Amino acid sequence: MDSPAEDKEPKTRGRPKGKQDGPRPPGAPKRGRPPNAPGEEKPTKSKGKGSKGKGKGKAKESQIAAASPSSSPPSAQPPASPSLQPTLDIALVPSTSTGPLSDDYDDYNIGEQLSNEELAELSRFDDQVTISTHGPDAPAADNSSSNTHGLVIDPQLLALSNPVAQVSNQPTPVQMQTNTNTTEASVSTAEERVEVYDLRQQLARAVAVSRPKPFFTNHSVDYAIDEDDDENEDTVDVTGNEIGDDGQVEAVQEIGKAWFKRPKYMPKWLYNYFADTISRMIMRKEVDDHRKYATPLIFSNTHNVPASFWINPPEPVVVLATGKMDPTLLYRPPIFLWLPHFYAQLKCPACQKPLEKCGALRPRRIVDLENCFYIVAWRYRCTSQGGCRKAFAGWGQRLLASLPAHIRLAFPAMLSHRSGLSHRVINHLRVANQHKMGPAGCQSLLFELHTLRFNILHNQYLEVLMERALEAHKPQGATVTASYMFPRAPEFGNFGDPDRYAGFVPSETYLTAMLNRAIERDEPDANQHTSCLAPDQLAIDDSFKVVKHIAKIDGIPVFNALWTLMDSRYIRCQVLTLTKSHEERSGPFMELANTVDRFGFSDPQICYSDDPKKDERLVYSAFPSMASDLVLVPSLSGLDPFQSPEDIEVIHLRNSGLIEACMASMISTASDNATPLCVSLDAEWNISRPTGVSILQLLFHSSPSVVYIIHVHQLKQLPPSLLRLLISGNFYKIGSSVKGDLTRLQNQFPALCLDNHAGCIDLKRYAIELGILGTTESGSLDSLTRKLLGTYLPKDENIRQCDAWEDQKLRTELEEYAVRDVCASFRIFEKMQEIAQNHHVQATTPANTRVALLTHAGGEIAAYGFISPNQTAVLDGIRVRVPTKSRVIIEIDELMIPSAAAILYLLPQATRSRKTKSGCQRLGDIQGASGGTNFSLVVPIALLIQDHGMTNRQSRGVGHETNTRPDPIIQDIGSVEAPYHALHNDNSDKGVEQPGISEHDSDDDPHEMDSLENQSTATAPAPDNVPPIIDSEITDTVDKIIAAVDAPNDTHTRIKKDIFHAFHMIPLPINHGTRATFLRIFRDHMMRWDPVIKKQIETFCQDKFKLSFNQMLIRYPRFITTRIPRFVPSPSVLVPALQYVINHFADSQDAKTGAPLFNQVAHEKAAAVVELARQGYLSDIDGLPVYEKAGVDQYGLQKFRSTRGTNKVEGGPHGDIYRKFGALNGPRLAVNCLTDHRTWYNLQAFAKHIYNADWEYHHNLGLINRTSFLLNYLSDFIDGAQSYSDWCNGDLYETSPETFGICAFPETLRNRLNMQPFSFAAAEQFKLKESNDWLRRRQGLALPVLPLCSDSSRRYFRSKIQDYVRDAANDQHHQVNYLQFARDWNTTADGSDRFYVTAEILAGYGKSWGKSNNIAASQEIMAAELKATARTQTAFQAENSQFPVFLQGHPTAPQPQQGVRESFNSLAGSSISDLPAISHPIPIRPPASPPRQNVQIDRADAMIDNNVHAFDLQTNDQNLPYETEVQENPGPGPQTLKRRREVVASGKRKPTFSDVPNLAQLHVKNVEGWKGVEALTRVVLVPLVQTNNIQASI
Repeated sequence: MDSPAEDKEPKTRGRPKGKQDGPRPPGAPKRGRPPNAPGEEKPTKSKGKGSKGKGKGKAKESQIAAASPSSSPPSAQPPASPSLQPTLDIALVPSTSTGPLSDDYDDYNIGEQLSNEELAELSRFDDQVTISTHGPDAPAADNSSSNTHGLVIDPQLLALSNPVAQVSNQPTPVQMQTNTNTTEASVSTAEERVEVYDLRQQLARAVAVSRPKPFFTNHSVDYAIDEDDDENEDTVDVTGNEIGDDGQVEAVQEIGKAWFKRPKYMPKWLYNYFADTISRMIMRKEVDDHRKYATPLIFSNTHNVPASFWINPPEPVVVLATGKMDPTLLYRPPIFLWLPHFYAQLKCPACQKPLEKCGALRPRRIVDLENCFYIVAWRYRCTSQGGCRKAFAGWGQRLLASLPAHIRLAFPAMLSHRSGLSHRVINHLRVANQHKMGPAGCQSLLFELHTLRFNILHNQYLEVLMERALEAHKPQGATVTASYMFPRAPEFGNFGDPDRYAGFVPSETYLTAMLNRAIERDEPDANQHTSCLAPDQLAIDDSFKVVKHIAKIDGIPVFNALWTLMDSRYIRCQVLTLTKSHEERSGPFMELANTVDRFGFSDPQICYSDDPKKDERLVYSAFPSMASDLVLVPSLSGLDPFQSPEDIEVIHLRNSGLIEACMASMISTASDNATPLCVSLDAEWNISRPTGVSILQLLFHSSPSVVYIIHVHQLKQLPPSLLRLLISGNFYKIGSSVKGDLTRLQNQFPALCLDNHAGCIDLKRYAIELGILGTTESGSLDSLTRKLLGTYLPKDENIRQCDAWEDQKLRTELEEYAVRDVCASFRIFEKMQEIAQNHHVQATTPANTRVALLTHAGGEIAAYGFISPNQTAVLDGIRVRVPTKSRVIIEIDELMIPSAAAILYLLPQATRSRKTKSGCQRLGDIQGASGGTNFSLVVPIALLIQDHGMTNRQSRGVGHETNTRPDPIIQDIGSVEAPYHALHNDNSDKGVEQPGISEHDSDDDPHEMDSLENQSTATAPAPDNVPPIIDSEITDTVDKIIAAVDAPNDTHTRIKKDIFHAFHMIPLPINHGTRATFLRIFRDHMMRWDPVIKKQIETFCQDKFKLSFNQMLIRYPRFITTRIPRFVPSPSVLVPALQYVINHFADSQDAKTGAPLFNQVAHEKAAAVVELARQGYLSDIDGLPVYEKAGVDQYGLQKFRSTRGTNKVEGGPHGDIYRKFGALNGPRLAVNCLTDHRTWYNLQAFAKHIYNADWEYHHNLGLINRTSFLLNYLSDFIDGAQSYSDWCNGDLYETSPETFGICAFPETLRNRLNMQPFSFAAAEQFKLKESNDWLRRRQGLALPVLPLCSDSSRRYFRSKIQDYVRDAANDQHHQVNYLQFARDWNTTADGSDRFYVTAEILAGYGKSWGKSNNIAASQEIMAAELKATARTQTAFQAENSQFPVFLQGHPTAPQPQQGVRESFNSLAGSSISDLPAISHPIPIRPPASPPRQNVQIDRADAMIDNNVHAFDLQTNDQNLPYETEVQENPGPGPQTLKRRREVVASGKRKPTFSDVPNLAQLHVKNVEGWKGVEALTRVVLVPLVQTNNIQASI
């Protein structure tokens, strides 16, 4: 007895195909060996014909369930019994894949449509459920059959649930297994296997269809648009059709199909529309010559319809009025026929040979503002003899560029590789991006507009159905309309339904990519326009705030700063920089200077900067004229300039022989005389030299009348005697920063091995040791010159920082500078030696000698005083007379550090808890116990030095009160002040007009002093009738200041410090009582009002507003500052005035806290402000305007706009960028947005500057330039050129090489950081993604400079930082050498895990990493507490307790349960109104047509031979049943009707209603025979026209 069927091998294995098997059903498994069962070995692959496929058959077989019983679960096989009736079991066999549904098996993307729970449920259903049909002769189930459970599987329903199912013609089968009632196991044969849909997939389809589909969600399959660059698209065969020798497509289309393969995103109805209507339109042949394509009819005026490239969809109202309820007619997108060969003789862009058409391209979907449209174009090939044989797409950039301009401008879109955006969307993207709405916001707007249009169409469709339904309920129309309305209307579908409307909105990423392409396309025009702007002045500013919000990668900023250079109104340079080095800024700055020379502009005369000293070299190197005719700042304190001795001799040593002889002689002389050899040393070098020095200046103290200048840049090695002089500790090298000079020289000559700089004496350190300088004071050579020699040392930065120190012959000014510096070093050291002889205090030092008390030996000065003449044996219980004579009593009269310890004054035992580190009392406590400012103190003599009165004495505490005499000037100003309420008295302003301050008053001027105006509102000016208090001292001071005015034409520097930043340099307590008063007085002593205009405004305010000038300045500061210019005087006037105010306000105390206004930091910053004023960085230049007129206000007063300072940069473009571009991810988008912003900003500034108006026009510079050129060129024939008279057309001038956004990385920095330049070899070596490749090309590097974004780069940093920390510790450095770290990093950069970095990037990450380590360390400290909280947290979670059920809910949308309206009739116009409109729709009547209708009809009939209908322009033959036209005449004549009947009879044209005499005015198309006419009349026309007339006509 045979084994059961489930244990036997099927006998059909390897069975050859025979006739008895019958035809194989579609989708059934192939004859022969069935698919392998799970776990079965794969059979040997056949080498027959079938094995040549590409795996398609194999993939299909993997989707077929195994037929053998062994592949079915045992539970799914009922035992065989002869008593049972034969049944047809539909067994669900799982796939051979490991998961529930594999990717190969899931043809319908079930895995994307079902949740994990649903998939698991289907898997359980696999093993448990079988569905049987009764009876041995049960028919095989087809696609629409139902099972015994009543489940109907509708193929149409399945098709609607997934668009992919429609593409495949082969449904996925499942094998049906039939069991007989015999005891022997029967073998399934091919005849008994019936193919049906896999029930599992059918159920999944049913679940997907049954699932709620919200109308507001896009259900379409997300086919990503390829965002690749389309630069090679011009020569790509998009359609894939083969090209013959004659340039024509060999096989245009199959019957019933379009000329292209249907894309996945295109619904079938649209594909049929292209196949039935558009294809015949673009491929219509000429009547006379069938070898040529005819011009589409829409290209000519037909039926009074203007010619157009556009095939617009039918108007929904017109379509719906016909009664044709076909949604596809409303879905139709616009079609753009781009066939330029009808309007231009196309030439090959490569070889200028004629082009021929070689096939239509696949239509390109373009996203517009409200919908999508399609572009239809041809492909063209160069087939001429001797041509290049290249093919070009009709929409390719190269072909478009070859077209005439007026044709090229008609192209409506910008294309990507496979899709595109309309110009309207592109323009909207760019405009919206400049108004705080980036690509994400634009995508939301596109969704809004697209879905709104769809919903309007949907509502129109439903409203017509509603009107028909209401009409059907009328008794008089029930017999006719009801029969029409009973048939079910087609569903309109949702927005994203891929089979219906197929709405589409691109992603944010795609919009960003297209925005980048659009801006980069216009970037040359923007750069050229900016380059043609003449810079009248310069304003430089670095923004470190903006780069924290833009150009980020993974949330990490890429750049260090946004560097912007403006003139008085325009943005002239703008660069994103990676470092703080000026080398990155020098490139665009030099390009600006070259552009000024190229276009013949005048050099700017002034430059504003936040750091003028730092930017001086950069500005003067680019514009040398700005450094000419400068006058050194004169002495402002009675100091004369330091001069070198007149008898000084300068000897230049240029070769090793002379240097060796001279140095050996000096060393021998010192050795013979047994005297120490001291030499003053200084060095100078070219500013472009990265290492080493150019010259050395030596002045031997034994012969101070000779200065040796050694040109070391000409030496290959140092001569032995000079090397000995520099290395030996027996020879003393003296100078300012002498160690730094020798270190640079050591980098130039490695043989110079310095052993801790033996024999070097730094003047600053020596001055601090002698008590001449404080530790925080400046020790520069010019500071020491002023302090010790009583003169000032002229320091011209243009001379010091230049590239002329290695010239063959030094210029006179360079030689004088070098000699003056080394002579000053010699004289300063001599003065220090004199002081050093009396520096240390001895036991024999006479009484009343001024001394300074140090905190410790060599420490800071804690107090000043003098040696007491009364030296008692004991003072305050402390012995003074000790055997070592090491103590002395001093009288302290000035306490500098109250917290300093008095080391001889031990604390009592009971108060040791308050002791200092040394267990001693504090000086402030002793002073307080004495009851006065001066007190006696016993100190060790070792802590005393003589006080020469040269240090800046700035107290670090408030241990004593400061009694300051009231300042007469402050009393003078304060005398005109009154309480604040005096200005706001209710009776003071009655009947008085308030100044009309428009919004422009607050926007025209940056007003760098506005914050100071606002800060001073707490103290308002008093009535002007209070007499001022002035004494003779103030009068003398003011007279002295005025008498010191410089010559009118003196210019000390053309690099100016921004006034606003100079004010904010001084840190002041925000709540201090005298802060506002100080700022106001400080402002008034820095800036002068124009006296003439001030008097006019003062009189006007008094007459008009009944307010004095000071009152107006307090209440309405902008009104005053926009109408009165101000001037900053020369340094000789400014410095004493500022110093005077600072001295009188520094110690002013707050009434509440008693704290002084200035602390130590404020004193230092105030001194820096005064120093800036002394050097001329704050004063205005005589003759250079700093204001421009800004219109006249409503009172007839002239308004002014300030161009002074850098605030126009910070408050202008930088603030605008920060507000508009909150988050721009990626450098490319950031740079492009900055490019567009620069254009917008400069155009607005141009309109304001020239016409004082707003720019209310588009921003396409190329189009504006072209219009300007054409109007000027054609000025003899057409007017309009005068409107462009002030416009600068950048295309008229040669292209400027200026770069913006991201400039090439400087070569010096690149070499310093071990970076390789960009090259094609580097591009091949390092394959990067598009964004990184774009960045490295802009930077000019082999790899881009990027922050540490990847985990691998961070791990590499953490692994290597330890080595550099160890090196820094070994070298006793305070900081890690991040420069060397960056060099080593860049050497090993691979382009995948690590890219190039700068030292700033590594230091920034090291800082953030340090914060993370601090957090981790802090957690380690409290590890025990954290463990305890972890245990308590676990206990609190109570994992074993039951979780409250009420906390788990399901999303619901509850509807109101009551309050439903009882009647809707009163709600006409609302969404639930069922009332018909007041104006009823008109029944179908043919629209009127022009008198020339007969001519057009005849012309259309003449086209019938080519199977082209004249009315195919707007409709589809299959979708729109008919069109209506009304003629003025009764109808066509008898001859016309006769000829039409003949044409119909011959089969050349389908019959229409125009062939019926009584319906001649109705043209009905595409109706199959007269039966179709009758059916159409019965279904459509009867409800809409009088029934009796229609029946009579038929």
